[in-house]
Amino acid sequence: MQAAADGSLPSEAETEEYFSPPLPLLPGTLIYAATQPFADSPAMNPPNDEAFLSSWLYYNFLSSLDDFPLSLAGKATQLLNVLYSLVSTWLLLAIAVRLRPQPIHFRTLALGILGMLPLYYKTFAMVLAEPLMFLLVLLGAYWLLPLFDAGGLTWRRAAALGAVAGLGMLTRQWFVSVALVLGLGVAVAAYQQRLDWRRALLAVSSFALVALALALPFYLYLQVNAGSALAFNLEAEDSQAGYDLAYYFTLVDDETFTNPVRNAMGSQFIPILYSETWGDYWAYFVVWGRDLDSGRYVYGLYLDDRLLNAQAAAGEAPTLETNRFEIEGYLGRVNAVSLLPSAILLAGFAWGLVYLSRAARARWADPALVPWALFALIVLVSVSVLLAFLAVYLPQDATMAKASYVLHIFPFLGLFAADLLVRVRARYPRTFAVVVLLLMLVALHNLPMLFSRQVL
Repeated sequence: MQAAADGSLPSEAETEEYFSPPLPLLPGTLIYAATQPFADSPAMNPPNDEAFLSSWLYYNFLSSLDDFPLSLAGKATQLLNVLYSLVSTWLLLAIAVRLRPQPIHFRTLALGILGMLPLYYKTFAMVLAEPLMFLLVLLGAYWLLPLFDAGGLTWRRAAALGAVAGLGMLTRQWFVSVALVLGLGVAVAAYQQRLDWRRALLAVSSFALVALALALPFYLYLQVNAGSALAFNLEAEDSQAGYDLAYYFTLVDDETFTNPVRNAMGSQFIPILYSETWGDYWAYFVVWGRDLDSGRYVYGLYLDDRLLNAQAAAGEAPTLETNRFEIEGYLGRVNAVSLLPSAILLAGFAWGLVYLSRAARARWADPALVPWALFALIVLVSVSVLLAFLAVYLPQDATMAKASYVLHIFPFLGLFAADLLVRVRARYPRTFAVVVLLLMLVALHNLPMLFSRQVL
């Protein structure tokens, strides 16, 4: 935000996030630019005394008035995520109603399953691009559904969907996996409705041209200024370490159910993603630390460094307060009880693949199957893109395995799981009741995971 306040995109010399698309931080950048003239005001440079540092305002609103107006811009961007969450919730319910108007249990289950995920609250509580991407993915899915109504595909609707795809790719590079499926949806709708080639070409080209018109300038900028449209802050390596099958297929680590926090667990893909989805593997949300000298909170890698320094300085007076070792047992229990909702989500994914198979066997001609099949493709392609990314960059940085990168697949997994549970309810109502009761107990046990101990 600070680097881009003059209207230009940040360079590699200014920030290691130079490759990130600009749309998510645009509101914060505008606020930063507008408040910059007040940065030298005496009110924004308070005394650095203990009484002031301990005030609620200092830590919970501006984080650090010494960083004004950057801290204000960051807080505004963070609070904007509340709006993104509300709109996303409405979109998920609207998609559920379109897919299955009845019974009401379907939409309730879909929303409830998503609402159980600590990963959702953790991601939306931070200044990240993923909340806006999450919203745009659901918006694209919602606008995709009318295309399969009789006469539903028009060039205007295709262009609107292209705008979502373009804005999505200006939010996160990951959105390209969703954009491909949205484009496929336009083509499938044209095929289903037996449009003549001119109208079909107009619809598909409207989608593609609008998407490219919005997103292409930024990626051309990266190509010219960073040497690659796929620029990243790590260099791709041709290393066999990225293809270590043990990394990808190890299901459980020794500490998964006892101490699932970074540096205690090993570095395997599934245990990390699982522990981050249900817990706080990276120590950014419920695991916290506080520097006793300055009063500032530390987290993540900074907390790791402080713990290592504390061990090295054994025998000296402690300068770090943390709940890291008090909460590890609870996090392990969270992982254990969350095996049930995880199994339901996996069963939902399998059910989505059934929809995909049925749609393919029907030659994509059944409008009742195609939306489900396309949602399954979003999940499949998104996970495949993440795995390909890890294969390239994993040799240098094991922290690339982050569940937030695929947060947008969970609404679709929830829809599949809810559809499957509704079918279970119709045939085995007692089994359904037991499953729902157990899910409620899991949600109750995991409730503290939805509230951060950090000053965000």
